[in-house]
Amino acid sequence: MKERKNKILFVSRDSGGTNAVTPVIKKLISSSDFNVKVFASGSAEKIFANKNIPFISLNNYNVNEFKIEDAEKIIKSENPSIVITGTSLNDNSENYFRWVAKKFGIPTVSILDQWMNYMQRFQCIKENLECIPDIICVMDRVAKDDMIKEGFKSDRIEITGNPYFDDIFSLKENFNEEKVSKFRRLLNVNRDEFLITFASEPIENSEEENHEIRNEWGYTEKTVISYLLTALENISFRKNLKICLIIKLHPREIKSNFDKIKRGFSSKNVRIIINHNADPRKLILSSDLIAGMTSIFLIESVLLEKLTISLQPESKKPDFLITNRVSASIGVYKREDIEPLVEKMIFDKEFQEDTLKRGKLFNVKGSATDNILKKIYEII
Repeated sequence: MKERKNKILFVSRDSGGTNAVTPVIKKLISSSDFNVKVFASGSAEKIFANKNIPFISLNNYNVNEFKIEDAEKIIKSENPSIVITGTSLNDNSENYFRWVAKKFGIPTVSILDQWMNYMQRFQCIKENLECIPDIICVMDRVAKDDMIKEGFKSDRIEITGNPYFDDIFSLKENFNEEKVSKFRRLLNVNRDEFLITFASEPIENSEEENHEIRNEWGYTEKTVISYLLTALENISFRKNLKICLIIKLHPREIKSNFDKIKRGFSSKNVRIIINHNADPRKLILSSDLIAGMTSIFLIESVLLEKLTISLQPESKKPDFLITNRVSASIGVYKREDIEPLVEKMIFDKEFQEDTLKRGKLFNVKGSATDNILKKIYEII
């Protein structure tokens, strides 16, 4: 392999992990200390492109299925001083890079972005490989304790915070009422409408898989949207309230898959807007209520001090959403409880104040980007 010259190799795929590594990449690129190479696939490609971060698509190496041999080819060619990855689920590309780097004695760091599915993120079941990195940067003590319970070694886990949250508070301070009004106009939301944003997630992958997935989860994004729309229609009729529901799509979701929902819904007082590209944090700050299932969008909403509900009706899985676990957001686990909760969130001022007060107790570690950079400098 070529001689190493303080080269840092980043690999990312899913949106959550990519959002976490992006601030670190940008700061390293602006430094003259390192040569930074970024490899991407899936949602990461669009995110890096939008952030003007140069990257190489893993599809250039194997358009059908990225394999461990492809990762080894890249590692041998680049010979980095360190490999840093996101922690994507249901994809092995990051795991392959971690395993190959370990094989060649190259240090590895992964940045965690969520409080769930810890061990799954580092498993290559097909090849039966251990792909746990040397260091895992996590959000807080809750995540570290959870991981230790799952069998991770404590000395591999560093509490750094999630870099994606570093600038969230400055945005809140600067996004005033005038900017909110302007953003709502851009979204085509009327002044007299109560704006609810629903953060969708790709639980249901196809019509054929729908029944099987509902058996596993208890719900899909489309069943939850259906239940929510029924609740909103009933509330709007009783209270004569105009409501706009924005369905904010996940980066992996396709807008045309939701057109059927919009076409099949007719209401005098409730409108649906399907949105793919709005700035998520500006959308949160411009909304009156945030709903979703388990998306990190809900965590951002709590941090931005917005009323937040997590809809998981008839769920067959444990609730891993950290803000629900610490009572900073409200989880709903029965279909019949959706309507009364939404109504209280809209009209019960005392309930709203109590919910927001509990939400303020949830906070995240700041300066995560600098904390991770410090660790990188220590390793190299």
